[in-house]
Amino acid sequence: MDQNHGAVEVNHVGELPPRNRLQQMTLDIIYVLENLLGVSYPIMPPWQNMEATNRTLLNEISRLVIGYHFHTIVGSIPEYEIITTWLGLGPEHIPSLETMILKLQQPYIQSALCSNGLTTFSFPQLNMRTANPTPTAVTLNEPSSNYILDSDEKTVYIFRAANFVQAQLMIYVYHTPISGLLSYHLRFNIGRENSLLQTVTAAHPFHEPADLTAVYYNARGATLLSFRSHLQILVDEHHPMIIIVTETRLGAREANQLASDLRYNQVIFMNPIGYCGGIWLFSDLRSLSLEHIVQGDDQIGVNFLRV
Repeated sequence: MDQNHGAVEVNHVGELPPRNRLQQMTLDIIYVLENLLGVSYPIMPPWQNMEATNRTLLNEISRLVIGYHFHTIVGSIPEYEIITTWLGLGPEHIPSLETMILKLQQPYIQSALCSNGLTTFSFPQLNMRTANPTPTAVTLNEPSSNYILDSDEKTVYIFRAANFVQAQLMIYVYHTPISGLLSYHLRFNIGRENSLLQTVTAAHPFHEPADLTAVYYNARGATLLSFRSHLQILVDEHHPMIIIVTETRLGAREANQLASDLRYNQVIFMNPIGYCGGIWLFSDLRSLSLEHIVQGDDQIGVNFLRV
C-alpha cells in the first residue's frame, strides 16, 4: 500500500519570496531543511503524512534546527516567519531554549543529529579544576547588588548585610546554546529604614533591623565529596543563616539530604535541566526564613523573613 496516498503538497510560489531575495542566513537554514527532509522551497511538505510514515524524528530534528538558529542568532532572523510559513509551522511547534537544552542531551536526538551530519560527536570535556575556591567577602551596602557568573566557574562568596529591614534575592538563569553554558545572575534587594523596597513582591519591613550572613557556592556538581566537606567548613566558620548553591546538577532528594546533614531545616530548590543547572536555597530557621515568591524555568526568588 502506498503510504503517501492522500498526501498534499502546498505550493507557496507567489506567496513566499524567491531564493534570490532571501538573506544568506535564511538560505542556510533552508538548505539544511531541504537536505534533511527531502523537500524543496517553497513547496510545503505534507507534515501530517510525514508523521504517519515514521518521519516523526526528522520532524523533531528539523524543529530543533529552526529553534537553534532562532535562539543562537538571538531571534534576529528577519525572515524567520518565511521558514515557518513554508513548513506550515506555528510558534507552538518551535521548542523553547529550555526544551532545546534538554532535548539536545537525549541520546536518541544526539544519534539522529550525528547520523544526519548535523553535528560531530565529541567526548565530554573533563574539567580538572576541582580545587576548593577561596571565598570572596562581599558587603551588601547598596539597595540593589548584582553578581553574574558562568556555570563553569567554581566560586564562593560570603555575603553580609547589616541593619536591614527587608531583603530579597532573585536568581536568574540564562542559557547560552553557543557556548553550552548557563550563567547565573544574583540580585540582592536590600531595604533599610530610610530606603524601603518599592517592589510589589517585597515583604513587610521588620520591626527591628537584622543582619545577614549568606554563603553562595557555585558547586559545578554537588556530589563531589570535596565540595560537601568544604561547604561544611564554611558553615562552621561563618555560621550563615542562608546557603545558596547553584549548578548543583542534582534534584530535590539530594538537596534535602545535604540540608539535613548541615542541620538546615528549610529547603527551596530548582531542578537541573538534564546534566546542567540546579539551584538549592537553605535556611537554618534560627533568625531568618525564606518566603518563596517566584519560580519559573529561568528564575527563582525569595524574601528573607524574620523568624
